[in-house]
Amino acid sequence: MHGQRRGAASLFVMVMVALTLAGACRSERETEPMQRLQAALAEGAPADQFRFLYNAAGTRVNDCFEPNRSFIGDVDRQQGLLILRRDVSSPPMAYIVGGRAVLSASLFRQGSVPTPWLTTPGPVDGPVRASLLRALGTGLAGYVVDGKLPPDGVEFARDGIEVAEEVTQLPERDGAQGFALRLDRDAFPDGGEPGESLLEDPTLELWIGSNGTVSRVAVRPGRPQKPSADDLEVGGWTIDYLPPLDDLTVPDLGPLTELSSVDAETLRSPPIETCRLPLTTDP
Repeated sequence: MHGQRRGAASLFVMVMVALTLAGACRSERETEPMQRLQAALAEGAPADQFRFLYNAAGTRVNDCFEPNRSFIGDVDRQQGLLILRRDVSSPPMAYIVGGRAVLSASLFRQGSVPTPWLTTPGPVDGPVRASLLRALGTGLAGYVVDGKLPPDGVEFARDGIEVAEEVTQLPERDGAQGFALRLDRDAFPDGGEPGESLLEDPTLELWIGSNGTVSRVAVRPGRPQKPSADDLEVGGWTIDYLPPLDDLTVPDLGPLTELSSVDAETLRSPPIETCRLPLTTDP
């Protein structure tokens, strides 16, 4: 399970980096499904404001090993602002404000951060980046370690076309056209650990409405390089794009601790409340 957990989780960061670099390797594969996909996206335009719901695939077992596997984000490009919450009724747990990440101390074990918020400019690289990926989970960390605003659905889809090896059309769902893009695994960076890469091309699924808006993207991974006998769950993740909030603001956050003043190697996630496995037994 542990090998699968790392490979599937790292896929999120790998995909985000690959799509960032996609402009340098535009696909020349103009098949009929590719043309239908491009036509479906023709009327779409990147949104200045949008909301998204991120969900990692897998079962409750995965919750015991990977924190923050589901969360909601709100983006306002004009303000350079991203707000991340556990769900719609929860207070913010992280911000991107003007290229700077601001992380709630509640994301780490009690006593790890001396003030309510930890902050750092982006991008975060090297061992500190690896520490945040471990402490936050690669899904949430993927949104904060670079200090950049995430793509909306239209941008995600267009960047996916750039690294697509093959496009097939899926049956319509709720009035949206579906497409499956087999992505070129050679466009993906390593997953962040020695020897960790993809042996199969990941698949990007897109769901596009009549006005060119993208309502959902989903990524399914190729098989990790080190499969084990208990790798039974298909990994990956989905992002659903939702109507934006009318007004996003950042309150006065009070005292902030700079990440550079903390030993990042000591940062760990708090106990995962959604884990239901008896990981310890009484003697």
